[in-house]
Amino acid sequence: MLAFSIWWSGRVETREGSKVISEEGSALRITKIPETYAGVFTVESYASDEQTITTERVWVRRPFESRVETRRGKPPGTAQLSLRQSAFGVLASIAPDARPLNIAAPPSIGSSDLRIDAALKEALDNNTIELRERREVYGRECQVYRAGGPVLAGDVETYRTGDEEYADFCVDQHGIVIEEFWMSDEKLLRRRAAVELEIDPKLDDELFAIEAPAEEGPTRGTVQPVPRDAVDPEEIWRLPSTPDGFDFLGKFAVIRSTASVPQPGGGVPSAPPTSTSDVYVRGPDLIVVDQDPSLIGAIRSEDRPSRKIELDGFETAEMIVDARMSEVRGETEDDSVVRIYGTVPPDELLELAKDLRRPAK
Repeated sequence: MLAFSIWWSGRVETREGSKVISEEGSALRITKIPETYAGVFTVESYASDEQTITTERVWVRRPFESRVETRRGKPPGTAQLSLRQSAFGVLASIAPDARPLNIAAPPSIGSSDLRIDAALKEALDNNTIELRERREVYGRECQVYRAGGPVLAGDVETYRTGDEEYADFCVDQHGIVIEEFWMSDEKLLRRRAAVELEIDPKLDDELFAIEAPAEEGPTRGTVQPVPRDAVDPEEIWRLPSTPDGFDFLGKFAVIRSTASVPQPGGGVPSAPPTSTSDVYVRGPDLIVVDQDPSLIGAIRSEDRPSRKIELDGFETAEMIVDARMSEVRGETEDDSVVRIYGTVPPDELLELAKDLRRPAK
């Protein structure tokens, strides 16, 4: 009866597998960013009147590939509820109660991956997040930070002392969030914690083979390589050289899927944005320079935490500090939109943005 009363009050008394090991001291140092990892996560949801527990089995091969199997119940889980996959230029999912999805997606890191390691210093320096205690989660040491909401989707919301809604996320020495604990008005909404984690395993190609059939026609969108001589470099914004340590993967023509474009009032799909993307890779890291006037509607419709910045050649510009990939973007004086985003620290992105060369007039 006591256990039921504690649950019904919404007050959290325990965190299975998670314990405080230090209340004070410097933050746990991130020592190595892995190129691959595999993990099993327990996910507890309290959004409804009853607790729901699922298991996520996750495989990531950076920077582009990921696979997430969601299963019913506690780890190791039972029946599979859904499968979500991503690869370069592809986002796919399968679920019993929905039509399979396989659409083109702009160059990005794996859909289930986070690179919060690159954003931590900026978020701390700007008082967006707060340094908290050191914990051990199922035997793995990690550092807790508090944000104004969950970071697993990417947004890093500002936390202010006394806020009733917050999310504590715990980052291990590899930059992986091994626990997120989301509270609102003293009630636990969701907890996700790694019960198993393997760093830099060798992962079979078959794990990342997309299982959902591809969409047909314009609904799917496209990501196609552009020959080097097909675009005059004087007509587009570009970096003067490949960033240090990176390799140039190529230039790509991107047409977004209509399935990824919000349709006001559920009406007839409008023409999706198109853009040209220069893609650079360095092991697990990714930098993308993306540009086209048609991106204006997309960026104006987004409501993401950001701050205004001044950038030569831009009428408006903003910095977005993100748990997946931070971004510098804006509307340019030549009536285009340019974005540079990636897994490097925001201050490095800003310096790259300053180096962007304008199209010749």
